[in-house]
Amino acid sequence: MYQVGILGNCCTHGVGAVGSLKSREDIKIIAGYESNPRRAKELSNALGFALAENYDEICENPDIDIVVITTDPCDKAEMVEKAGNAGKHIFLNKPFCP
Repeated sequence: MYQVGILGNCCTHGVGAVGSLKSREDIKIIAGYESNPRRAKELSNALGFALAENYDEICENPDIDIVVITTDPCDKAEMVEKAGNAGKHIFLNKPFCP
């Protein structure tokens, strides 16, 4: 079982990733974070639990194997660095920048 954290919900891509991954028997989503309040509410509703306090909390969580990066395009490179530096596997939904 892979444990997953979701970083961001740009254009509802985080919510879409949650929908896709929840159906997999080998995946358990255990955390998520989005800084924009409106997008955060959508992501939290899709996950069914409260979000983390920040992106670092997810990247530094030793229980998370894979980080799904669905942030705004301008933030993707920074999130890849955070997750990579923490030794996480990365699923990136789009290129690093616009």
